[in-house]
Amino acid sequence: MKLEELNQFNYVSVQPTVGGVDEIQQLFLSYVTDCHIALSGPPGVGKTMLVDEFADITGQKIVSRVMGPKVNESLLISYPDLISRNGASVTVTRPGLLAQALKDDCIYFADEIDRLTEDNQKLHNSAFDKRRSVTMRNGQVIKGGKKFFGIIAYNPTSGMKNDLESALADRFVHINFDHFTAEVQSMISLRQSGFQYRNGFNGKIVWKAVLFCNSGKKKIKFYTVESTKSSLKLVDPFKKTIIDLTNRKAEEFKKNLFVYLRLEPSLKLEKYLDCNQHSIDVLSLKLARFCENLRNLSENGTQNLDKEILSQFSPKDRSISNTNNLQLHIPSSRIHQAALRQYHYLTEELGCPVIDAQVLAAFLIINQAGYGKFGTSKIGHISNRQLFESLAASSGLLPMREQRTFNSSASGTRKR
Repeated sequence: MKLEELNQFNYVSVQPTVGGVDEIQQLFLSYVTDCHIALSGPPGVGKTMLVDEFADITGQKIVSRVMGPKVNESLLISYPDLISRNGASVTVTRPGLLAQALKDDCIYFADEIDRLTEDNQKLHNSAFDKRRSVTMRNGQVIKGGKKFFGIIAYNPTSGMKNDLESALADRFVHINFDHFTAEVQSMISLRQSGFQYRNGFNGKIVWKAVLFCNSGKKKIKFYTVESTKSSLKLVDPFKKTIIDLTNRKAEEFKKNLFVYLRLEPSLKLEKYLDCNQHSIDVLSLKLARFCENLRNLSENGTQNLDKEILSQFSPKDRSISNTNNLQLHIPSSRIHQAALRQYHYLTEELGCPVIDAQVLAAFLIINQAGYGKFGTSKIGHISNRQLFESLAASSGLLPMREQRTFNSSASGTRKR
């Protein structure tokens, strides 16, 4: 078997990894752990393309729409329709987009959902919590099944308008997308236009694969692909086990195995975390305390910040300790539970190192607390998101950072 015989994503994975998990893997991980997902990022970074390919791979029908201020309850939940029955006109109730996705037990994709009014955003809430349902205007309750999966996308803003409604944001795991560098954009454009990329790339180019099963219980496996002229192997990045595909027929894997290109920039998260005491109950307590610290930050500002947190910033940036009012989305028990589910699946099902899984769990909470405007707002030179990461570090969830002045465009997870 050769690499080109396998199903391939057109989407190229380039976003920074969290705990060693890239954006494609995190989308699959959210799907199998029943966590609806929100994609945050500017236009043109591949959010819609990733969703479309994900639907093709999972074999799921997708109900999608680009949202706007004119999309209302009728389009989302239900609307009246006049039909002829036995020679008489009869009014029936038809399902809207969200109700139809629940009814069909499929993927619901609301692009640019932040353009909806706040009230129309709230109409989604019951579909994305334990109720997993909406009520149509005739009183009929439409419930989704196990394959119902919600994906929303929005463009973060630094202002205080056109952002996600807080209760809706609370129901999702958030992934942040960033602009491509010129080098990465060039490589992606050449690849998707059918040309070869001949110049060097300052980093690592690897093929990865997702083995996906959607019949019965949803399952996934992640692999790195090792391909030469004479051999083709799948290597489990966590357990280091190898599947040799060299003499296997492509048809055996055509339905379930999908490969994609991953660009790994030469930027890695430093690991200074203690390898001990990483049981899920210890992690749960760490995450709970981190959420409590974020809540205190929202209520009291930065005046009571611990010295350990301030020590991670340069002296000129320590003026953040004088801020009374700091806006953030206060994480709830939903995201705490989602973080534990994904941590457990990564460590127990996939064999991911516990430290990497812990980093991902921490970023699920950071990404929700700092979604959209909440993450991009700044205290002096420091963005809220960078402050949240330092708070997570002081909680033992992320590496402690050396003293430095942050680049205003950096997220705090990588040096530029």
